[in-house]
Amino acid sequence: GGGNGGVAGEDSAGGVAAAAEARPLPVVGPTTRTFNLVLLALKKARRKSHALDVLLRAMPAAGCSPDTVSYNTVVSACAEDGGDWQTAQSLIDAMRAAGLSPDVVTLSAYMAACTNGGAWGRALRAFEEGSAEWRVTPNVFAHNAAIAACVKARPADLGRALGVLDVMRARGIAPDVVSYSTVISCCEKLGDWKTALLLMERMAEDGVQPNTICYNTCISACEREGKWKEALRLLKRMMRSRVRPDIITFNAAMNVAAKAKQYKLALSLFGRMQMYGITPDIISYNCIITACRHGPGGQRAREMFNELISNGIKPDIISFNALLNSYEIDGDWQSALEVLYAMPSSGVTPDHVSYTSCIGACRRDGQWRRALTLLDEMRAQNLRPTVTTYTSLISLFQKSSKWREALAILDLMRAENLLPNIVSYNAAISACHRASQPDAALALLDEAVAANLVPNTKTFSAAISACARTGRHDDAAATFSRMLDANVPPDTIAYNALILGAPNYAAARATLGEMRDHGVCPDLVTYNSLLAVARRSGMKWPTAAAILDEIAAAGLRADAVTFTSAAQAATGSYEVGVALMALERRMRESDVVQDLKLRNVMEELRREARAEARRAEEEAVRR
Repeated sequence: GGGNGGVAGEDSAGGVAAAAEARPLPVVGPTTRTFNLVLLALKKARRKSHALDVLLRAMPAAGCSPDTVSYNTVVSACAEDGGDWQTAQSLIDAMRAAGLSPDVVTLSAYMAACTNGGAWGRALRAFEEGSAEWRVTPNVFAHNAAIAACVKARPADLGRALGVLDVMRARGIAPDVVSYSTVISCCEKLGDWKTALLLMERMAEDGVQPNTICYNTCISACEREGKWKEALRLLKRMMRSRVRPDIITFNAAMNVAAKAKQYKLALSLFGRMQMYGITPDIISYNCIITACRHGPGGQRAREMFNELISNGIKPDIISFNALLNSYEIDGDWQSALEVLYAMPSSGVTPDHVSYTSCIGACRRDGQWRRALTLLDEMRAQNLRPTVTTYTSLISLFQKSSKWREALAILDLMRAENLLPNIVSYNAAISACHRASQPDAALALLDEAVAANLVPNTKTFSAAISACARTGRHDDAAATFSRMLDANVPPDTIAYNALILGAPNYAAARATLGEMRDHGVCPDLVTYNSLLAVARRSGMKWPTAAAILDEIAAAGLRADAVTFTSAAQAATGSYEVGVALMALERRMRESDVVQDLKLRNVMEELRREARAEARRAEEEAVRR
């Protein structure tokens, strides 16, 4: 019986299946919900035109009326597709014509479309008119859209963005992490690192946990203004808070370290990034190469450049220019030119920065002819020299004491409608100083002032030095007074020049006292200048010995120039033998390296000491 029952059951099931196959399934048409799902998929796929076609043609053709969700989805698609706010506006008009009321989602999406399309003013007006015109109460998303509009404004309106945060609190709406991160991005855009840090503190007070984007943006704000210590503190706080840094975090931190010339910090961050399992990209390597330019000898920069290539990353113009700049700092013009001419084979065309670095690299060895050749090559590549290019060339002529050529470059800059800056004038005045051309130096100082440039300490110090070097004490003193009248603080160089050019020892001493009164610390050059004036004024060994005592008391180490001046003051002095013994003892204590001039003066002093000893012996015999 059991077996028969089983067979009967199978026959019954087979009959039901056959009947189902014979009966056609009912055709179910798409619903509005179906279309809304399609619209959402098209929005995510960034197919705005297809979404519009579905909304405006396919849905009516299928007898489905679009609802608020349908319109909101396509308005959002307009926001994400380059900010097509005009289409978004026409959709909202069609929505109202169909008897549908825009809601807060519509408002937020429309504001986003306006902001992304550059119509940030229209977005803010929509936000402000939300309650009256749109008859909706803005929520956190609408407020965030308003903040985003403030950030996209030209210029970015930080005050208004902060005002939206205050409005949120007044309406009892708690700002979220997006609210804060967007305002912080406005701070980053404007370089307002202080407000960015305050907002991070306010987040903590509101119980909002900053995310990676918040930290990255805040670190970038500090990076823009070179605040490397604040950026580092943020990174440490981020790690303590267990917010995982990403490659953007480390790149921003390394970049600020590079700007601050903190190459050891940059290397540490580079290593820490890899400990987090983050693979460095081209930006990472560019940051670390830029930072390592300031390391000992720039060798580390070259090593990181080679590592970049060995890791299969193609160097870009920034990579090459950072490498060239490391050679410029080292004065290694041969290596710089080798890299410059190899760049095209790597698919990178040198730019004006590349050539400027190579011109700067020629400075150390005084390769001014080669630098002029590079300038010609630069023009042949249709690269226009910049103010920095010409200033590097002026510095090269300054190094070579070619003051006429330096002035000719200034004239060339003006002929090419490039306005020399104060750095250009400083280099030209320094060239005049090295060539002992005080009149030209003073004329350049006047010219800089006439060009509405503000002379700085280097400007005045170079002009004072040019006058002092040629014995023009009155002009040096007048330029120094002019420096004080301009509220430019004198540095050690200015005081040293004034002391060296003093008409007598008493005037030099008075300047040294004034230097100390102004809180400027004398250096070895100061005392060497004082010794030179003492010798020029006929002062002998006792004065020189007193100055040597001052040098020791100041914790400075006398050099060959110091002892040469002191020995010259001792020659012809009374008790030259005593002076000789004192000098030899002090020279041993200072472990000074004697140059030819010092050896000759000391040998002359020894001859005088021997002659003095013979005279003393002869006098003793006579007695």
